Amino acid sequence: MVYQIKTEAEFEQFLRENENVVCDIYASWCGPCQMLAPVLTDASNLIKNVTFIKVDSDELFEIANRFDITAVPTVLVFKNGQLTREITGYHTLPDLAKEINAGLAKK
Repeated sequence: MVYQIKTEAEFEQFLRENENVVCDIYASWCGPCQMLAPVLTDASNLIKNVTFIKVDSDELFEIANRFDITAVPTVLVFKNGQLTREITGYHTLPDLAKEINAGLAKK
């Protein structure tokens, strides 16, 4: 399951309350973002002990600015509230899962 984030406070709450978070920064008008959406859903079913969230960069531009997002889609991997990996662009499920797991393996 991938949760749609509606507020900056909700984003902060997910980071505080979950050890591992994968955040998709996307835009509704972005073709590669639309292609990545089902891949993220599949990843959320495949990779356990991770909370998957989505942030619309047009609606919550504060979050995109905070992480200096200059291209969408960008997937951010957080472990214990700390950013460990940034993945930009469309990726297949095997490639995305590999990148996410690498970010989660960091201490």
